[in-house]
Amino acid sequence: MRNFEFALLAALFALVGCATSGDSLQHGFLPGADYTYYAPLNPVDLQKRRFRLVVTDARGARSISCSDIPLPRNTELEGVKGLTFFTGYLRRMIELNNGIVDDTSTNVVNVKLKGLSGDHIGFLILQVWGLVEFEVTRDSKVNAYCSAMADGHPGAPLSEMSVDTRTGAFRKMVSGSTRQALESLMADLAKQ
Repeated sequence: MRNFEFALLAALFALVGCATSGDSLQHGFLPGADYTYYAPLNPVDLQKRRFRLVVTDARGARSISCSDIPLPRNTELEGVKGLTFFTGYLRRMIELNNGIVDDTSTNVVNVKLKGLSGDHIGFLILQVWGLVEFEVTRDSKVNAYCSAMADGHPGAPLSEMSVDTRTGAFRKMVSGSTRQALESLMADLAKQ
């Protein structure tokens, strides 16, 4: 029993040391992997077509159309970081599908980012969600793309019982959900 008490006491001191060190943990989360640009699960061939991307940040709503989960508006994805992540992912997805991003192209793709976040739902056993919505205007036609993906869903980067930090799981699920929505856009671009 003394070994158990000693191990418990050592773990408590380690946690207190982490919480009071100069590298204090933000919001009680352990650091996790950065956002990943996953390769497409269902690649299409954009046949080296060139696209000029015009991406604007139209976030402000507390929800997206494909989910009842309210969007947390206090995550690290707010502001420039979220828009930069989304724009980079869009560019990368075009390139991974044999397309070219060209700022001089007359083939303009106007994208309005409407929502980008994630959430942890539950107690003790958490379900992690990635939430994204954007609108694309091309040739006066508007299409909406929305994804609400939880761990364990088909195509999700995490299974229901994956072990990860809160931040790492959040970032992976946001990346996975964004990939899902962007793949729908790539399929539409390939048809046009």
